Amino acid sequence: MNLTAKISHTLAADLKAAGLEWTPQLYDFFTIPDTAFEDGSFVLTDVMASMTVLKGHPAISFNGVVEWALDFVFQQEALWLPTEAQLRHQLEIHTAADILLRCTADQYHCEVVLDGAPRIFTAVTACDAYGRALLSLLEGR
Repeated sequence: MNLTAKISHTLAADLKAAGLEWTPQLYDFFTIPDTAFEDGSFVLTDVMASMTVLKGHPAISFNGVVEWALDFVFQQEALWLPTEAQLRHQLEIHTAADILLRCTADQYHCEVVLDGAPRIFTAVTACDAYGRALLSLLEGR
């Protein structure tokens, strides 16, 4: 299980529109749609650190305030990019059914029992397979 893999931005937006709620926690990933930042992703941390080269040597730089930094963004404007583990947890919260993830050569298959019948959601990444299953649950409520 990849704990840092993130869901696609499009599927994350669909989940938000379907009512997936986000209570931000340290190390959550997010993006800011409809801005110059929308193709990137950010992570919530309590310290800003980055890799740099100082006097020819690799160094970790801790940044407190940066002139060009984005001052703030309202949570409602941000788009949560849940990780594989967070998506599986959300699936567990929204259904009492067993959740099975299988991998073939080129796809992941998330199987969830809905209304007594197994349903399979397929995607290129495990995150998106879990995300599609979760989207189906949220849209079906």
